Amino acid sequence: MKTGSSWQGLSTLIFGFAALAACGGGGPSYDPDSPEGQAYEFRHSVMHVAGVKVQLINTMAREQIAIDEAEFADAARELAVLAAMMPEGFEEELTVAESRADPAIWANKADFDARMEAAIEATARLAETVETGGFTAAQALVVASPGLASNCSGCHNTYRLPEEE
Repeated sequence: MKTGSSWQGLSTLIFGFAALAACGGGGPSYDPDSPEGQAYEFRHSVMHVAGVKVQLINTMAREQIAIDEAEFADAARELAVLAAMMPEGFEEELTVAESRADPAIWANKADFDARMEAAIEATARLAETVETGGFTAAQALVVASPGLASNCSGCHNTYRLPEEE
């Protein structure tokens, strides 16, 4: 796990996105201090940063961008931390108009939780692989098994509402 300044950098990034969400476009249509607003900002921020990490991991593993083994390892460890944080944002059905969280999450909570647990396990496995086997082993895991990307898209395709146009 990340400690010290690395963890501080990740938490600063997450809370920076939350602040941007609260301030952007003339302000949100919800009270950011309400339980609903806090749940939305937490979910949105964690998911956004996780998406950035997944994109970096996938493109680097497929050699679509320059390989930086240290950056890849950091992204894998940080993604595992983020994935472990995700269930907290879905404990209660607290939504706002801006949210893309489908109410089906709470109607099918057992399925959603199982998918979330699979994502947590996949990211933990990737972080462990990069720690014990290095970049090459982690790269092989990402390229050979679509588990990480399919966990994300499988859940998003089922439980995330489409973007408004």
